[in-house]
Amino acid sequence: MSKIEALHVKIKELAAALPGDSAAAVTVQAAQGNTKAYIYESDHDLYDFCSYLNQKLAGTVQTVTGEIMTLVDDMVIANKTNPDADAGSNHGLAIYVPKADQTNNEDLSQYAVLAL
Repeated sequence: MSKIEALHVKIKELAAALPGDSAAAVTVQAAQGNTKAYIYESDHDLYDFCSYLNQKLAGTVQTVTGEIMTLVDDMVIANKTNPDADAGSNHGLAIYVPKADQTNNEDLSQYAVLAL
């Protein structure tokens, strides 16, 4: 469980760092359209999503996304995808990153009360 906790900490660090980066909002929106998404289009491959941010942003965001990618590499021991899927962008963990039209204020208010 220590790797899960470490990943949790890094994802919270990323969430805290993004609002402080002036280019982050546009870059996150671009990442939503340019990274591996699944049947639920708001679910993105965590490694692929972080890789995109890592290549486009600097500073704390770049550092933390690199650390997240390393953690994903270290913790996923097996990954199977559909035969027609692009296996190169599937790394075994997904993250929920909805676009504005994929969520609503009620959903977001419910996420806000989750214990982080």
